[in-house]
Amino acid sequence: VEKKENGYYNVIKSSINFLSRQSAPAVFEMNASFYFYRRVYFTKKLKTAISENSLIFEMKHLCFDLDEKIDFMFMDYLLSNNLLDFEL
Repeated sequence: VEKKENGYYNVIKSSINFLSRQSAPAVFEMNASFYFYRRVYFTKKLKTAISENSLIFEMKHLCFDLDEKIDFMFMDYLLSNNLLDFEL
């Protein structure tokens, strides 16, 4: 998602070629940690989690998808060896 001029966020629909990451606009990856909706969101029957009035919460640490057994094995290794930049 990318921040729009009005302060809300929107899904990026097109890509523009940039010569470096530093010259590209700030964008955020959705991690599906949590979503909060106002009731009106459901009455509009939108088909995406992000609407024209979406805001984001930037996580201060890395997020991990733990979907497969190997994901848990990697997480166990990181936790056992104190290799994360945050505490649980």
